[in-house]
Amino acid sequence: MKILAAILIVCFSLQAESYALQSSKKKRTTTTTPKQDSKPKKYTIKSGIVTMQADMTGMKSTSVLYFDDYGRKEMTETFGDFGGVKLHEKVMIVGDYVYNLDLEKNTGTKKKLNGAPAPGTIDFSTISEKMMIDMGISKAGTDSVLEKECQVWIMDFKKMKISGKYWVWNNIPLKSIADVEGIKVEIEAVRIDENPKLPASTFEPPASMEIVEKQ
Repeated sequence: MKILAAILIVCFSLQAESYALQSSKKKRTTTTTPKQDSKPKKYTIKSGIVTMQADMTGMKSTSVLYFDDYGRKEMTETFGDFGGVKLHEKVMIVGDYVYNLDLEKNTGTKKKLNGAPAPGTIDFSTISEKMMIDMGISKAGTDSVLEKECQVWIMDFKKMKISGKYWVWNNIPLKSIADVEGIKVEIEAVRIDENPKLPASTFEPPASMEIVEKQ
């Protein structure tokens, strides 16, 4: 399992992905460029770079979220050093695939989503009344992070053993204080760049990396 999940609640995505893929059949494939599809908008601004700091029971890391085309393409890059163990990972969600890339080991996996959201992630743009009931989610007014007015959400998702409080701006979580299976995770944005022009390579795995496809 990953040491620390990437930011913007991607920590939950990596954890869930790890469990789900442990017994999956491996299939070796050549590296290909993910293709964009016609998914609905996830965020309400076209592109962005959000730099965040995370603290998981004293283990600190930095994550940077890059997204384009209103979140149809996104990549979170995480850096950390835990007692001499370096962490450098990328999670990309492009088209109908989620990619988990370990830049330290130069290895990666990809999994087809078949139209579903990435495992474990919270897409605040698609939360329905039923989801709010099923996941124990409620709204708790507004607050500011980096002078951005955020909708505050509370979650108590007993099935996944996740509870927390989330500050969301333009469907982007800028801050969260969560408990994941008894582990406290605090994440907060320290910088936001709105509508930057991002090169296509931002959402492509390294050409030298062999990607293993999970079923």
